[in-house]
Amino acid sequence: MTNGYESSMPSASQNKLILAHIEFNTELLPGWRTRKEQRKKEDFRNLRKATSIFQQHLPEMCIENPESTRFSEVWPSIDKALQAALGNTSNYRRAYNFISFAIEDGNENGLWQLDVPTPWNTIRRIKPTRNNAWHKRSTDMLAAEKQWRAELNPTMDTEELFILFLTCSLLYSGLTRMHLWPALARSIMQSKPLQGSAPALFISLETEPSENYPSNFYRPAQNQGEDQPACLVNLFLDPTSLAVLSQLLRTKPDAWQPNHMDDSSLFINHYRAKVASQLDIKISRTLFRDGAAAVTENQTGVNLPQILVEYITGRKHSASLPLCYWKRLYTKQIYGCSAENINLLKTASNAKTRPVKRLKSKPSTIVNKLKKILRKDLARHESRAVIINAVKQLITPDLDASEDLLCRWLYDHLAHKKNAVSTAERYLTAIGDEWIAEAYLEPLDTFDGEDFHTLYLSILNRRQSDKNREFKADRLFDMHSFAVLELGFAHLPFSLNAENKKTIIHISAAIIDEPLFLELLAVVKRLYDTNTREALLLQTFLIMAYRTGLRPGELAKLRLKDIEPSPEGFLYPRNNRFGKNKTPAALRKVPLFPLLAEHEVDTVNAYINERRLEQKSLSELLFCTAENSAEMINTSSIAGLVSSVLYDLSGGLEYRLYHMRHSALSRMQLILHRDLVELPPVLQALIPYSDEQVDEILTLIVGRSRKRDRYSALAAMAGHSSPAMTLSTYLHFTDCLVGLHLQANQRPFDDHLGKALFGLNPHRIALLKKNKAMHPQETYAYSAKKLLRYTNKLKEQPPTSENPEYLIPRQNSHYIISGAILEKIQDGQSYDELATFYQCDEQRITAWYQTAVALRGLKTVKGTSILFPLARRHQILPAAPNNSYEKQDIEEGLHAIRNLRRNPLELTEFKWLLKYALLNSTSSRAGIRFTDPNIFKRFMSIASQLYPWHRWKILLQMPLNRQSLTGHVVHI
Repeated sequence: MTNGYESSMPSASQNKLILAHIEFNTELLPGWRTRKEQRKKEDFRNLRKATSIFQQHLPEMCIENPESTRFSEVWPSIDKALQAALGNTSNYRRAYNFISFAIEDGNENGLWQLDVPTPWNTIRRIKPTRNNAWHKRSTDMLAAEKQWRAELNPTMDTEELFILFLTCSLLYSGLTRMHLWPALARSIMQSKPLQGSAPALFISLETEPSENYPSNFYRPAQNQGEDQPACLVNLFLDPTSLAVLSQLLRTKPDAWQPNHMDDSSLFINHYRAKVASQLDIKISRTLFRDGAAAVTENQTGVNLPQILVEYITGRKHSASLPLCYWKRLYTKQIYGCSAENINLLKTASNAKTRPVKRLKSKPSTIVNKLKKILRKDLARHESRAVIINAVKQLITPDLDASEDLLCRWLYDHLAHKKNAVSTAERYLTAIGDEWIAEAYLEPLDTFDGEDFHTLYLSILNRRQSDKNREFKADRLFDMHSFAVLELGFAHLPFSLNAENKKTIIHISAAIIDEPLFLELLAVVKRLYDTNTREALLLQTFLIMAYRTGLRPGELAKLRLKDIEPSPEGFLYPRNNRFGKNKTPAALRKVPLFPLLAEHEVDTVNAYINERRLEQKSLSELLFCTAENSAEMINTSSIAGLVSSVLYDLSGGLEYRLYHMRHSALSRMQLILHRDLVELPPVLQALIPYSDEQVDEILTLIVGRSRKRDRYSALAAMAGHSSPAMTLSTYLHFTDCLVGLHLQANQRPFDDHLGKALFGLNPHRIALLKKNKAMHPQETYAYSAKKLLRYTNKLKEQPPTSENPEYLIPRQNSHYIISGAILEKIQDGQSYDELATFYQCDEQRITAWYQTAVALRGLKTVKGTSILFPLARRHQILPAAPNNSYEKQDIEEGLHAIRNLRRNPLELTEFKWLLKYALLNSTSSRAGIRFTDPNIFKRFMSIASQLYPWHRWKILLQMPLNRQSLTGHVVHI
């Protein structure tokens, strides 16, 4: 929402109601600048008229020392006079807002204190793509293209073929973004410019990133320098452009290059004029953009969705998938990865060594201490005063100069500038580690301004986005300004931020394929330092992130009540005490179980049911630590694990945890187009669903017969307020889908055009005529075959049919499940309700109940209950453990029992041990009674495997009437 009048006219004084005279430009100007000057003159005349009306009613307010006592009384009359005099609604609102601004400015300057009239707020409507200008350009370009095809003649000249290829790429492949033409020329000059395989042949175009075209790839540096960001765009060719490219590459000399390759601007202007000359149209950027897009979408058989039309014209942007990840989708090769634990990963010998750029190692712990103080602990709330005092306590004389500056700077922000604790934590996270790594033990008191500038640039000139660099530069400048005032440091001679530099965004575009993800889950299971529950937690977290596309923070704060107990299992990311949603649009619902692959349902179901059984409240976290159900898991450690493991498994490709979200949303993009185009096998392998599952997913996400709303529904699933955000950042197959849609071109051509445009020989033309297939779609395979020698063909690996056994968790002990269900029965819940909620067989619940009743019925020879005291005689479960130590002992015992079950002989002995313990112990006395040494030895041979000998206590008892050890009694 924007104000209808955003800036004030110049004024001669502080009273904005007194307009200053404006000198307008009277010289001859270009058309758009002339129209701009005319609009400025018109606006100034309207404001002059409005201020004169205001002055007629309140002349005392339009002077240097105004009087405002009559304003409230006269303002309604002024408002009516403005409406009558200005007439036009736009002019009236502009004048009204100008007066409101002047009144508010007078309040701030102390000229008066008045109630400001409520300004008009207008919502600027997004300019539609298809308007009268679009229709005019489309009509002109369609007529020019039709005439051009009729007059086209065959040629074998390389330069003319290159111009023809540019023309076809513009008209039929959707390459209306002319700044990519130099990159296209550089690619064609290579020996093998084509990538992939039919029907997904493409040319990878590399260009410099800009404000509208963010970088999506880091070009490897030369001479050990920093990697440079680059923008990679993939051009998937239509059949017509592919046929022309085949002629061009077969006739092109090895040393050929287009004109003006050294200057991109000259290159674009030169060949734009050549293309315009061929089409016999005027040189116009909008005509090339909109008119060419109209030709592209109006080809026979091409059904291009509107959002892809806007992508072609550059109105919407989408980050292409870099070439290295496309190669990964074809090869699917898995390298070795030996995972010892979460922090230590051994790289396989056949994988590339990861180039980790480490900071200087310094023995400083001040950053960790500050992070521990500033980090918000939900389990231990501390007041702001306590945190400020803790930071102050760190400032001691024995600190290094760099540590002392960092602590004092943060203390100043907290104590004096009254910043929030989270703000100080954000500042520390941004520059704390790098500042200490570079400046620790340096003689900062001897540094001059240039030394400090060099020090700061060593921190800033690292591989990072421009947004992060600017934020760090501002924080370092703020810290240095504080040091100049408080510690007497030298001033900086230069600015840390480049002046007038436009921010270039970096989009980390990557897709995790199915074999790579399955191997990641296998590595998680092999982690030796995680028990079964932790491995199941990690697998479930990764599966939900990979399938649903939820942000890691949204998954981490997900509660049990946020999962709908239904076959779809809708997830509801909500604001809660564990965290808030990133944006208001993140308040949504996402289906869970329909998005899971068939072999993943059991894993996710097992973990969710286990958490439901363990919970004492539905407000507990779904993903939590074993010790505390209110403590969130550390997503940073999971992100480090994912990044390191996938780097090794893929042979050196960079992956992040957030690429799970990229993969999920890009997979959904393919599903949205699955019924519109035929996906190639390399993309079909990314959809692990049957046709019935795809139909169900489409119905849940976008509804039925709602093709025009599909991308809006996908944006809602992603938690975005606009499809533009989803398309620009997370959907990496847009360029490929454009090419697949354009391959359906069935516009018929005659013999002359078949030779002049498609380069077909008479035999091929006769064959196409015989099959009644004289249209571009039927020439694609023929052109691709002729281009094999110019293609970096990637051999696609067949999909594996092995059953991923490692995804199916081991059968959990019935101890936890039965205990939780029996506790609910003890509280009065019915069997059928429990069976439905926990997805458990009702017969099994009945068997557990009967077993519990039988154990409760065990009695001594005197008729006393063995396991239950008198106070619990109506309960079916023993008392719960008193503390976490007892719970830990029970878990250790269960783990040892699972090991005993592997050996049939030891299992038989354990059953005997269990029976003996039940029949020779009571709830009133601690210990198990033994009267036979042989039985004692047999018992302890198994019991010592459950708990070590030093955990047992032996009590020897002897009857008073016996003087020997014969018939002794042992209690343990």
